[in-house]
Amino acid sequence: MCNKISKLAYQNKYQWIGICSHGSAHVFWRTVHVCLPFDELSKLLELASQIQLPVQPHGEFHLLWLNQVAIRLTNKEYQEILALFIEASKQQSKPSTLPAKAPKALPATESNNTQRVYH
Repeated sequence: MCNKISKLAYQNKYQWIGICSHGSAHVFWRTVHVCLPFDELSKLLELASQIQLPVQPHGEFHLLWLNQVAIRLTNKEYQEILALFIEASKQQSKPSTLPAKAPKALPATESNNTQRVYH
């Protein structure tokens, strides 16, 4: 379990992105908490720096897939989460914020390989 998470971007206590001491990325979006590998976060931040995220249309909504978890977003919510990722992408350019490369992965165990998703 991750005890210390450094915030990269923060909108409010329910919407923020962080990196834990193990190097995993944590995306908190309202009632959802998704853990991502560092490399996946890096790809998302690169896209965000180009003012886009990989979403799929879903009727009047957008689906943003994060590590096999889909978050359904209205146009307004998409703009909000995009702004959050853009803020995090700006932090990526600061040398002390993110490690230069992904830290060595821990062996998969139930405690460090579990995704928690709240409804």
